[in-house]
Amino acid sequence: MLAKLPEEVVENREFWLGYGYYDVLFKNLLNFVNSLDQELRELTFNASLVVIKMSRGLERTDACDSLLRKLRELTFNASLIDLQYGGEDDLLDVDLLHMVKCLGDLVRLHIEETFNGKEGDVFWCMLRIVERKDASDELKCAAVIVIKELDETNSDAMESVIKKIGNEEMRRVISVAMDMMSCVVDDPVWYDIDNKICEYAGLTENYNRGKFLLNLLSCDGNECVFVPVAIEMMENKYAIHCDWQIRYAAMLTIAAIAERNFKGDMILYIDRAVTLVHKSLNDRNHRVLWATMHAIKCLSEYKEILKFCNYHLKFLNKLVGIIKISRCLRVQVYAVIAIHFLVSNCGLEKINAVGEDIVVLLLKLLKHEKQKLQEEIIETLKSVAVLMQVTFCQNHCGKFKEHEVLVIVKSLTSIEGKVSNTDHLARYVILKALYHFCECQTVNIDKFINQIMRCCLDMLNLILT
Repeated sequence: MLAKLPEEVVENREFWLGYGYYDVLFKNLLNFVNSLDQELRELTFNASLVVIKMSRGLERTDACDSLLRKLRELTFNASLIDLQYGGEDDLLDVDLLHMVKCLGDLVRLHIEETFNGKEGDVFWCMLRIVERKDASDELKCAAVIVIKELDETNSDAMESVIKKIGNEEMRRVISVAMDMMSCVVDDPVWYDIDNKICEYAGLTENYNRGKFLLNLLSCDGNECVFVPVAIEMMENKYAIHCDWQIRYAAMLTIAAIAERNFKGDMILYIDRAVTLVHKSLNDRNHRVLWATMHAIKCLSEYKEILKFCNYHLKFLNKLVGIIKISRCLRVQVYAVIAIHFLVSNCGLEKINAVGEDIVVLLLKLLKHEKQKLQEEIIETLKSVAVLMQVTFCQNHCGKFKEHEVLVIVKSLTSIEGKVSNTDHLARYVILKALYHFCECQTVNIDKFINQIMRCCLDMLNLILT
């Protein structure tokens, strides 16, 4: 009956406070909450939530503090009991899930006094639940949702909690985040590069919750603790794990660190991260390769460090090799994107040989009809070709076979029609490439002169109008 009381009952302050019935109710609940009877404990838990909500209207935060502490203890003890008995009693898991969801409901009420100063206790209670090996996916997600909503309700308080996490505790949280982030399914939709939702295909709710925990550590944690511990754990366990899902999560973790945490003294750890990423380019799993190239994209911002050890060259050589041998278009597309970021951020000075190979490879890739791939190739060519138009013409134009030139010219003229009217650099690159092929002495340009002339006339007409 208590659990079903409407919130309006607090309006009768004389009944609850004047006659002392609130104190009677509150004290009895404190006694029942430790009952050995499981059903009575669950009923007490539900009734306590109502009494905590009432405490706000009755200005009895002392009762709220005591009951909330008991509810946390009850939730924590329930998780220990379930683990101790190996989950033989299904009711225990159901009860624990119910308790966690009810705590989440309480957080969503945004009653400041309810959790004020107790965020750390709730955080570690929820983490203990997620750490359980026999916990269901639904229970794990529910526990992390409580943490997420605590952060949304009082971000300053949660930042203080995360900032105080030490080395061993950091290992616990990272382990939970990695386990949840590895909940990825190899969905066929992921391979369809023209599908707008392809990037998120196969990512489960557990993955999203694990990513939230990682971001919490990356954004709010003490970097002097988070970065060294995370890099060490990636090196010794996750980046070399036999399951591709965990290696995938490891590369995304490196990417997250590269985006936010390599600053100040933490820049000393970047070399170890770069080494891990370079090794991961040998992985044969498509999704791991994608995550690795995403990490390269993030690491490309540190151009001086990459260039000091020639890692930008090592990355480029690997990426060119991947494009040549991979049969996965999604991997090829992201390899092109990674090359684009490396070239844009690190430049191509003194590495013309690699740049020339990249241009040749990209031009040959234009034969693919997938629009997404063509767009990324043109964007990358805009970064590469303009920097090395002379050496490319001298060293490579004469090395294309005639049938290859025909395919490339057809692709270039086709793409020109899809380019935005204001994208003058893309049109410049297309015209320059066509010009170079017209200079190839080994190619009879009569075979594609009509296509080139139509393309040139269309561009001229655009300029005049």
